[in-house]
Amino acid sequence: MTGPYKEDFEYIDAYAGTRTHVEGSGVFGPLPTSPKGEGEYILMYDLYSSGRYEFQRSKDLKTFTKEPESFRKDFFPRHGTVMPVTADELERLQQKWGYVLTH
Repeated sequence: MTGPYKEDFEYIDAYAGTRTHVEGSGVFGPLPTSPKGEGEYILMYDLYSSGRYEFQRSKDLKTFTKEPESFRKDFFPRHGTVMPVTADELERLQQKWGYVLTH
């Protein structure tokens, strides 16, 4: 935690060198189960000029999927994040803000 640190350009985002700009990135996980495998981490970032978020998956925090996946929701906060909640917390959030259908 105290360094020294060296910037390593081997791990540049999928849009490096393009006109597409991203910000507000964050990593969360590992997800205990997911449709594409177990123990995945997600690197999520905001494509603020496009109004959507994208993410890439990793099992080791070193190698990420090359092709980003994207999603768009009917909300407009920027620089979103993901955090775990308990079942009780989820119920309280849904009672306050409405229920979201999941698959």
